[in-house]
Amino acid sequence: MHVFIELNDYREHIFDQSYSQDGQALFDSAVESIKAGKNEEAIVMLTQALKTCELDDELEADEDEDQEDPHASLRLRVLAARAGAAFNLKAYRSVIRDTELIERIYGRPMDVMNAIDDKEDLAAYFRSVLRSAQAYEALGDRQNAGAGYMAIMILKMITQQGEDEGQTIDLIAPEVADELTAVAGKALENLEADADKVPVYTLKISLLGVEPTIYRTLEVTGTTSLGDLKTFIVFAFGWAGFDELEDHEFQVYDHGIVRFTSLPDDFVVPDGEDSDILDVCEDEDTATLTLVAPKVGDTFTFHYEKADWVHQIVVENIREENIGCDHDHDAEEEHEHEHPQYPKCIAGARACPPDGLGGPAGYAEFLKAANGEATTKFATKLEALEYARDNLGLCNSGLDSWGGAVKRSLEAALTGEAVEEEEDDTPKDVEKGGWNSEAFDLEEVNKALTVISSTMQDDEDEWEDDDEEEEDVEEDI
Repeated sequence: MHVFIELNDYREHIFDQSYSQDGQALFDSAVESIKAGKNEEAIVMLTQALKTCELDDELEADEDEDQEDPHASLRLRVLAARAGAAFNLKAYRSVIRDTELIERIYGRPMDVMNAIDDKEDLAAYFRSVLRSAQAYEALGDRQNAGAGYMAIMILKMITQQGEDEGQTIDLIAPEVADELTAVAGKALENLEADADKVPVYTLKISLLGVEPTIYRTLEVTGTTSLGDLKTFIVFAFGWAGFDELEDHEFQVYDHGIVRFTSLPDDFVVPDGEDSDILDVCEDEDTATLTLVAPKVGDTFTFHYEKADWVHQIVVENIREENIGCDHDHDAEEEHEHEHPQYPKCIAGARACPPDGLGGPAGYAEFLKAANGEATTKFATKLEALEYARDNLGLCNSGLDSWGGAVKRSLEAALTGEAVEEEEDDTPKDVEKGGWNSEAFDLEEVNKALTVISSTMQDDEDEWEDDDEEEEDVEEDI
């Protein structure tokens, strides 16, 4: 998956050529290189060709929507060809990024078919969609793969609709359409046959910079987004900042560091920034585990509290699990599914540090204070323990032995529901116990993961219901 490409020699060769600023000549040469199996060389040429297709400043400043983009056709073909070359190298994430870029520039399939008349341009567009679907499938993301294959099948649907009305509709060359739809149709059949299977990942997540190691081993599905994984990590470790996670990001190596974080809906690359897609922080909610870590041994990191804390995430195992129902669907009696619940914590060790300490060095100072040694930040043991009490997450067991600890209701905190609890008038014995760095409660962690994943699923169902209601209103209008 991680295909490392030595490109410097190719760059020097290309930049020595007189056509290094001629986008069309670069594209033509790249196509020949792809045919010859020289995909690395082609990618360099196509990347250089793409730089010649940038919008002119005058065109970008022109508010006239009818103003024609002189590079639209070449840019589309260059991006599609680069996606194809990356696919040949099994650099699947690069394929997906280029196809996403095409979609952002030119629109979704129906938009493109209405906006582009050139058959070759449309063929390039749909070839890129096919390559993206195949890349998703290779990474185990059946949902996005199926969506891509279905988009290809639009070509067949439109052709059949025209035939039913006695018309001939050839959006692209018929032989190309037949080739694309045949591949997509077969792929959809294969996906349908494996519809009930889902990849299940075993992730060992270790907090760097602390010895002995603080870690959690989680099982999650491959369709889990990085946005959801972030939440699972925070709860499994017992961090306090589960509702305020602006200062975080994932870092994945893919021909350079690719960063993922929470992006607002109106996010744009700031003016003056490098527009290369590999340098842009991408949306964690659209990236799944199968995309960023498709094989056993893949490693990436989660950075928390402005990277004060770095979690190393290693894929220890990937297995396929059947989540379908084996019960007779024609039978009327009710039955329960007994498939395992994900996410799930299967192992772990040691308490997570309190939030806000500033990383491993700050935690080391806290441990000294918690053991009775005065430090710059904490003058007394009690001061350190009270700080921890105010900065622990819901599943952190570090203070469970301390007489001054306050046990919070997990259900109330996560669901917002009022939970009646017996009042405890017993005076707090702050001299009893203290911070236990070895404390870890597997049952408590899994209880929290079950509640939070259920809450997240309920929210998702509500959004889907809202979307359906909006669609019904639009149809009525």
